[in-house]
Amino acid sequence: MLDKELLDIFGQKIISSVRDQAIFEFEAMVQGKMKSENMVKLNNELETFDKNQIEILKKVVLTTIDNVIYNTLNMLEQNEENIRLLVSQDGKNEKNIVDISDGLSGELFTKKGWVEKFSKYK
Repeated sequence: MLDKELLDIFGQKIISSVRDQAIFEFEAMVQGKMKSENMVKLNNELETFDKNQIEILKKVVLTTIDNVIYNTLNMLEQNEENIRLLVSQDGKNEKNIVDISDGLSGELFTKKGWVEKFSKYK
């Protein structure tokens, strides 16, 4: 398997399981679909927001989600001597994700980056 394919497997998982899931949960919370006690309380507070305020809040939340992912990937790059994240397709031939990218955190936002390729929320 090519390194680029391994990198995309990792990227697809990060985008779908972390980024898109967090956005989905945020939207469900704003729409009142989350029924835990804390989410109901938060949704009640959000009901005082007008449509424009909700849109601004959404931009803030999406930016924060992307920043957390970016910072996590950057941390992996900066600490590869202590932290290794291995990726493989078949459980064999594992490769350090940092070694197969020319800039792991930069994989997120380019025209051909992970958000563009894999996210439902662009």
